[in-house]
Amino acid sequence: MTNAFCVGLVSVTLLVAAARPAGAQSFFLPWFNGVGVSAGGGPLRFRGGSDDPLVALIRPESDTLGAAATGFFLSLGTRRWAIMLPELHYLPASVETERVIGTLTLDSRTVTFEAETQSIGSFAVLLGAQSALLPNGRVWVRGGIGAGWISGHIEAKDQGIAVDFSTSENTGLALSGAAGVSVWTRQLEGRRATSIDVELHYVAVRAGQLRVTMPSVRVGWRFFPVTL
Repeated sequence: MTNAFCVGLVSVTLLVAAARPAGAQSFFLPWFNGVGVSAGGGPLRFRGGSDDPLVALIRPESDTLGAAATGFFLSLGTRRWAIMLPELHYLPASVETERVIGTLTLDSRTVTFEAETQSIGSFAVLLGAQSALLPNGRVWVRGGIGAGWISGHIEAKDQGIAVDFSTSENTGLALSGAAGVSVWTRQLEGRRATSIDVELHYVAVRAGQLRVTMPSVRVGWRFFPVTL
């Protein structure tokens, strides 16, 4: 999946959610809960190996990179519990390019390139469940399971080469876990509320024998019902 696809998917979902008529008590289902987004960062870690030659480009020598972390979800449920459908995570990182030298076959000719920029990322689409630890919903935990991808992008500007690539076994199991606390909450009209949360997340994606994990600290925004 490309960055443009991810941004487009989130944008369309937000536009559809915003189109709910004023005063309506449902969104597709009568127990529509709300939406949430989060952003932060943490260490992106690599484990395992692969026979795929592209893994040598995707995987950094140190096995750990500083990376950004973003998330988005739609939820169905109540203040005390909810199903996240879907829950999305995108974990992008930049890679040092001194070691990235390779060859590509373009139009039946082989080109040797030395990259000027390289980025890698892990993307996960999950079905999650959230439970409030306090009746007011301000402290919560969440877990999810779904599918994930590991991919990258390389540019060698001198040779005019730009390549998007992924491992040959780029799709695999994704798992997520999170906990959060609301540091600011405001009640809105229509028995709804919005909050700013401080969150801890953990996302793991396996593609073949290669596994990427990332714990992160994020700031999140939620829109949710204040009724039980």
